[in-house]
Amino acid sequence: MNITKKRKQKLLAAALALTVMLTPGGIFAAQSGAGTANRAKTADGTSSAVSTYESAAEKPEVSAEGAMILCSGTNQILYAKNINESLDPLSTTKLMTVYLTMKAVDDGKITLDTVFTASRADTKVMESKLYLKKGEKMKVRYLIYATLLYSANDAAATLGSNLAGSKTKFASLMNKTAKALGCTGTRFTNANGLIEKGCHSTPRDMLLIARACFSYSFVQKVCQTKTCKIPPTNLYDDKITVTTTNPFYEKHKKVRRPYEKYNIIAGKTGTWDADNASLIEMAEYKSRYIYTVVMNDKLNKRYPDTVKLIEYARNVIDEQEALEQAEKQQTTSAKVTGAKGAVYSALGKTALFRQALSRINRISAANTARISTAGYTSEDGVRLEWDGVSGARGYDIYRSDGGTFKKIASTGADDEETYTDAGVKKNRIYRYYIQAKRGNMLEFFLAK
Repeated sequence: MNITKKRKQKLLAAALALTVMLTPGGIFAAQSGAGTANRAKTADGTSSAVSTYESAAEKPEVSAEGAMILCSGTNQILYAKNINESLDPLSTTKLMTVYLTMKAVDDGKITLDTVFTASRADTKVMESKLYLKKGEKMKVRYLIYATLLYSANDAAATLGSNLAGSKTKFASLMNKTAKALGCTGTRFTNANGLIEKGCHSTPRDMLLIARACFSYSFVQKVCQTKTCKIPPTNLYDDKITVTTTNPFYEKHKKVRRPYEKYNIIAGKTGTWDADNASLIEMAEYKSRYIYTVVMNDKLNKRYPDTVKLIEYARNVIDEQEALEQAEKQQTTSAKVTGAKGAVYSALGKTALFRQALSRINRISAANTARISTAGYTSEDGVRLEWDGVSGARGYDIYRSDGGTFKKIASTGADDEETYTDAGVKKNRIYRYYIQAKRGNMLEFFLAK
């Protein structure tokens, strides 16, 4: 049989490629993957890292009826207690009022120095309040200080009525905005959070609103202020001093400055009585933001409960940081090493092997399925979902726990593009990729 030189080269390149493809740890183990979140997506989707780490930190017990912790970056919920339960938002409602005010500033409709006028309806609210009078004028910035620090109900009402024209119209704007932020269980009826029929929210929704509001640097500045002197108005000759209601700015036992110890960035209280109080805080730890919510808590418990949540979140972040370091080491160790690596290194110096690798790259792109989601639960293990590859006759699932990738399962052409790996162990980082099954791979390689 007469085989041309070019054909011989293609056959040899094919043999080399098949050798490499049959030892996926050699090439594919060097692919980069996702981070350590329990539900991860990669940049290219071809491989995905999944953490089966279960925090050793003891989850806190809080007296609040509803509570939640969210960590920025991964948007990972670290703690959840009745987060979709309908509860009174109380004065944490004012975060939505301030958020809409800041949006109006962003949109150029007003400035922080725009002067708003209190209406009669704005002044007819219960304490806490500034005791504004009908026709009294005040700059927006000072209304925000009074709303966030002192939780003044008349200041919040004045912001709302001037922004939308009336209490009813502003409530409608609040509800529309809540839906846009992703809230599903919230309905506001006023700008200040006074308990009224039909007014309710959830810990999850209030966290979403707080996160949006706290994103403004001016809001953070206000929340980090202990006291503010509001200048005289057209109807009041003296300065008005407002003081924060945030318990993190009070001394607690041996902690003189809790706001420093816990690095509080912003926060808002909600108080009805001794048995119904709320507290939302945003703290920073190791360049991550920790958002905490307690709702329908005891007045004397909302601070210690929030401290428990922040400390728990810090412990989890410490564990995740250690896990990330471990993953980096695993990724490094997954590269080609030992005798096999030396063989690949030597072959890599030849034009023939470079030609083979070029073809491998094209094959890999055509046959590697994009992993869309990968998540872990202690009950089921790791569940993978991937996008189908045209013409695939099934898929081979490969897994690595830091070393060579090994095939752990195969699916058929009629099976769904999902697989649950129940054979994982706790406290590990696993990496997966999915290879589409073709017919004769040698023919596919020699084609074109």
